[in-house]
Amino acid sequence: ATSLTLTQQEIRCLESKLVRYFSELLLAKMRLYERIPPNELLPPTTGNELRQWLRVVGLSQETLTACLSRLTTLEQSLRLSDEEIRQLLTDSPSQQEEEELRRLTRAMQNLRKCMESLESGTAASNNDPEQW
Repeated sequence: ATSLTLTQQEIRCLESKLVRYFSELLLAKMRLYERIPPNELLPPTTGNELRQWLRVVGLSQETLTACLSRLTTLEQSLRLSDEEIRQLLTDSPSQQEEEELRRLTRAMQNLRKCMESLESGTAASNNDPEQW
């Protein structure tokens, strides 16, 4: 039981670090886009962050494909409400739709919360790796 508890804590800690890293990545991209004038060349959006994020969340291949067919960037997915995420997954052929919906909405909420915390500077004072 102790080994299982330790493993779960390690997984939770790594998940929290991933949420923070994705938040930092998105904030850095936002700052970059704010500094580059609109008429300058911006780096192309590849959607790789979205694909990686959906894999981190642990979605099935069917759900991942359904999401990628409708979304192009992680930033775009952050603007979706929980209901819009539900609609996005409604057409997914996955057998675990409810579990994946729960996992994805929770992950998006945590990502938004972490980004807000980093933006406001409150994350620096709270270094609990399991807060997300």
